[in-house]
Amino acid sequence: LGSNLPNFELPNVDGRNLGSDYLNGAKAALVVFTCNHCPYVKGSEEMMIKVIKSFETKGLKTIAISSNDAVKYPEDSF
Repeated sequence: LGSNLPNFELPNVDGRNLGSDYLNGAKAALVVFTCNHCPYVKGSEEMMIKVIKSFETKGLKTIAISSNDAVKYPEDSF
């Protein structure tokens, strides 16, 4: 808590790079570390999307980062 977000840039699912600059100007920012194969993520994904969509209109910008190894866990690839 209270730390600054480091600058970063990562490949996005649409082929572009997306990074910390995307969050500039947001009233609130959410950075989610997630993965496709986790049963807890699978079980809460629908609820998370509803929450994000409900706050997007109020200025929330969200970035989801899959930090797993797609070679070791192929389900976590794009």
